[in-house]
Amino acid sequence: PELPTDTTIEVFREEFDKLQRALKKSVATEKAVVSRCRELKGELIEKSMKLEWAYALKREDERTIAGLRKEVAKAWAVADTSKEKETAAQALIEELKEEVLRLKQQISDLQRTLAEFQDDMGAR
Repeated sequence: PELPTDTTIEVFREEFDKLQRALKKSVATEKAVVSRCRELKGELIEKSMKLEWAYALKREDERTIAGLRKEVAKAWAVADTSKEKETAAQALIEELKEEVLRLKQQISDLQRTLAEFQDDMGAR
């Protein structure tokens, strides 16, 4: 068997050193990538939790808004009913005022008739 020459060993050693440096660089890069992936995973989990919290708040806000809308609708219904009652009461007041005037007129007419009757009776 022939022994390798110094140049062959030197070429092999240089190639081995080059591969070793490339491997170390690759391992370091992989560690950096894995570390960055962990950071991103943590951020993703954090953002996901914030998003879920925001959705929960949104759902609660939607329930609150729906409840407030119902209350507003009820308030409008009460206001409408009150307005109708007020209008009816005003109409009744007007009717009663007219009735009072009519009754006052009847009383006045009856008093005049009574006075005339008494005058007629007194004159006899």
